[in-house]
Amino acid sequence: MPPKERGKLGNSKIIRKGKRELLELYVAKGLSQEDAERVVEVFAKKKDFMVDVMMMEELGLFEADDSPLGNAVATFLSFITLASSP
Repeated sequence: MPPKERGKLGNSKIIRKGKRELLELYVAKGLSQEDAERVVEVFAKKKDFMVDVMMMEELGLFEADDSPLGNAVATFLSFITLASSP
């Protein structure tokens, strides 16, 4: 998680805005208002977790745990397999 984003979350105004945005997002995805509020309140208990959720839900960003070498090998094997089939 970027330190800049983590630092912003210390501000209660930012937390309220983030909670409101996540609430709107989850209601738009089909949760009831009550359920969305409950989910967002649980997320807000842990600032680091809330930042991660906001990055994934709002920005579509996530931390990749994949190995670059593993991805390269998988890509190469996929290419060889598909290129050899008629």
